[in-house]
Amino acid sequence: DVIPWDVNDYYQNTSSEEKDDSMFFAVVASDGVYDFLNPGIVVNHLGRSLYHDGSGSDISPLEACERIIREASRMWARATMGSMPYRDDITIGVSKLNLS
Repeated sequence: DVIPWDVNDYYQNTSSEEKDDSMFFAVVASDGVYDFLNPGIVVNHLGRSLYHDGSGSDISPLEACERIIREASRMWARATMGSMPYRDDITIGVSKLNLS
């Protein structure tokens, strides 16, 4: 499972001997994404694309970001149906981190 947590805390409070081979990544996304999508779902989706989990649904990180953007956009359209069309900015970036 992918678990979101404070990497800064891990980096500052874990000795080099205690650090394991965990895989880390950072996600930066605008509120246009998080207004409708749960951060845990976004993190899990991107984590599986970065570190293929063997589930058979391996996709690239770019495709994972595109799917997240499309889903957020679809949910914005549904939420504003019947009123003046509006869609907040939808931006997402992801990067692997090496903390060793």
